Amino acid sequence: MLEACVHQVAIEQYMPFVGREPRRSAGRHEPYAEAGIEPRLEDLLGDPLTLLLMQRDGVSDTSLRQLIGAAKEHLRARCTA
Repeated sequence: MLEACVHQVAIEQYMPFVGREPRRSAGRHEPYAEAGIEPRLEDLLGDPLTLLLMQRDGVSDTSLRQLIGAAKEHLRARCTA
């Protein structure tokens, strides 16, 4: 019981927003301005900053797409098993 209380205090002290709804900003109509909305993969892979990071890290578009495809297949197989 004490351990659970200590754990709860640690969460509240060091991660005060865990388990709470995100704050909404009124009037923001920018793409992806709210939590839960994710850009399409094509948008991410076409972003200049993403491309620069990939280039810096030596990651090719092809290898990243292959990795994502393999991860999708693994998740589908795990969900249907």
